[in-house]
Order: sequence, then C-alpha cells, then structure tokens
Amino acid sequence: MLAHTNVCTQIYACTDKYIEIYKNVYIYIYIYIYSAMFVHYGIPAFGKLQRKHITNFIHWLLSRSNSIIMSVVLSSVSLSSLIWGYWFKTLNTSK
Repeated sequence: MLAHTNVCTQIYACTDKYIEIYKNVYIYIYIYIYSAMFVHYGIPAFGKLQRKHITNFIHWLLSRSNSIIMSVVLSSVSLSSLIWGYWFKTLNTSK
C-alpha cells in the first residue's frame, strides 16, 4: 500500500507541474494575441498614451492666460513637486 501511495503522490506532483507549465504558456499566448490585436488596430501602448496626454496637458497649462494658473505653473514650487518630476521622468522615457 505504501508503494501505491508513493506512486500516486509522484503522479499528482507531475500533474501539478504540467498544469503550471500549461498556465504559463497559456498566459503568454493570451498576452501575445491581445498585443497583436492592438498593433493590428493601431491602438497605442499605455506609455505612449500617457506621454501624449501629459504633453497635451502641459501645453494646455502653458497656453492659459489666467494669471493664477501661470503663477503656479511658473513657480519653483510646481517644478520641484513630485507630480512634475513624475511627468518629466515619464516624458523622457521612450518606451
């Protein structure tokens, strides 16, 4: 009976390994299919969209004639803030 239990344990362990391999392969196929579909339909990647919207928003801020907005945008506080640092870091990343 002990030998039978040992064989069953080995079979289940082997089956678990195959299930994990199948899951990993399936995930890569799934990601590849959706990536190919996005490329086919011309849907840009998230980083590209993010850079586009950050650039548009900064241009929008700089084109305002409102004195309050301009004083905040041109102050040293805004340039040293975390959000501006994140925006400039994102804009300088070319992925």
